[in-house]
Parts: sequence; structure tokens; C-alpha cells
Amino acid sequence: MSSFKALALGLTLMLGLAAVPGVRADETLSPGKNAAYTYLTAVPITTGYAEVAQVELVKGKGKRILEADVQLTDTLEIADAIAAYVSVNNIHMMPQQNTIPVMTSCNNAHENCTISSNFWADLDELELANPGMFKNQPLVFRIYGITGGGASANASLSVRVRMVKK
Repeated sequence: MSSFKALALGLTLMLGLAAVPGVRADETLSPGKNAAYTYLTAVPITTGYAEVAQVELVKGKGKRILEADVQLTDTLEIADAIAAYVSVNNIHMMPQQNTIPVMTSCNNAHENCTISSNFWADLDELELANPGMFKNQPLVFRIYGITGGGASANASLSVRVRMVKK
């Protein structure tokens, strides 16, 4: 009788998992003291820059550099190009978005068009240009993505942000 109950429980769990549409394999560790991370799946990327994720650090400290590592992958394989940029407290990190250096062309004949890039900002320079916005304040990192070629896509996204000593 106990093996029958175990089998019934196992089948119920399997059917329950199969019935959940669009299960996401997401993981986010944020806010963090010196680092924060997120991994998201089924992220919609559109033909206009839009925020696709956000992570936070508890507070900014002087004599630090902010780093953001971003990997964005078109999992539908339909975009002609994908691009990304990062802002912290609504200020663009380097490289700046207006020159769009963080972009890649996609070839639909190949799987998983991916862009992987590193962004950075000097926290002291940010505070000097924007007093009261960065030191001893929460740092909110926003990640933006866009597709090219007139097609929206779904993507996977991996982000790591860090605050390191100069």
C-alpha cells in the first residue's frame, strides 16, 4: 500500500509540474552589500529600449568602481541584432548608450545570438557630478535591452554587478 501511495504522489507531482505553463528558471540575489546577481529566462526584448531587469546594492561608498557584467541571449533566434546598456540610479554607465557600442548582429542560421558586455562607472565621479545621489545611497542598476530588424524576442539574461575598491 505504501508503494502505491508513493507512486500516486509521484504521478501527481509530475502532472502538476507539467501543467505549469511558462515555468521560469529565475534566480536573483539582490540587494547585496558589494555584489548582486540575477538570471532570468523568457525576458521580452522589444524593438525599443526597455528595462528588462533591475538589481541593487545596499549603498554606495567612496573610492569605489561600479562594474556590471551583462549577457543577453535571443532564445527565439529571430532578432537581426540585439543591444544592451546599464544605468545606475538613472545615470548611464560606460560605455554610454548614445554611441551604442554594445551591440551585436545576429545570424538566424545560428542558435542563440548572444551579447556579452562589461559596463563600469567611477562612484566618486558620479557623486561629484550628481551630489547626494550615490554615496551612502542605495544603488539601483537597471538593465535595458533592444532588438533590431523589427522583431521582438524572448531572451535569457545574466547580470552581475559589483562595487570594488579603486
